[in-house]
Amino acid sequence: MQKTNNTNPKDIVKITPMVQHKRYSAFKIPTMRTKAILVFLILFTFGIIPSLNSQTATISVDNLNIFYKGCDNPISVVVENCSCKDIVIKASAGKISGEGCHYIIGMFDTVSVIDTIQVGIMKNGVVNWINTFYYRLKKVPDPIPYIDNLKGGIIDKALLCNAGGITPRWDSETSFSITSFSVEIFRKDLVIFNEHISGGRFNKNLIEFIEENCSSNDEVMFYNIIAMGKDGLHRKLIDMNFKIK
Repeated sequence: MQKTNNTNPKDIVKITPMVQHKRYSAFKIPTMRTKAILVFLILFTFGIIPSLNSQTATISVDNLNIFYKGCDNPISVVVENCSCKDIVIKASAGKISGEGCHYIIGMFDTVSVIDTIQVGIMKNGVVNWINTFYYRLKKVPDPIPYIDNLKGGIIDKALLCNAGGITPRWDSETSFSITSFSVEIFRKDLVIFNEHISGGRFNKNLIEFIEENCSSNDEVMFYNIIAMGKDGLHRKLIDMNFKIK
């Protein structure tokens, strides 16, 4: 009488690589689920898929991926699931000040073209660096000279005198000063006033001449307007031409 084999295939001796046990192969063809699990494990192991416990940082800047040289660049840094007091940042070129997730990157390096910002978390006296960001460094654009709120055109004689000088403007975060300018006043084709002035304010001679001698349709030209920013660079700004109302 033939004996019945009640042994479950799962109870067969453990299979090791390159060894076969009678009817059962040492290597089984993997199922689609097994393939997916293997792929995930490989990607996870080599860091292609971030771990579930990883944290990411975000930097918010007014000018996308740009820091301007010679001025203060405000940024905000946020790290998920992290208090602002535990955030640590460092820059390769800029000087950092500030706290509470809000910082200023002072950019006075005129040689570098890229600034690297690293963001980390301080825990038990040890910094865990979690993200790196790269920003292009650019020269601040030349400011625009104004008299009152005008860049040129028709102007009232009293408004011109009361303005008191030339104001360079770019944005609220960057300060420029006028170091010198020249001014000429024309009546038709004749120059009736010409002077070079240090600083950005109108001097007494210019104000008195405009008040006492200028009349309607006289032309006032401001040129050789030189401005300087925090970067110490002198910039020649655009000319301004006005006609007395």
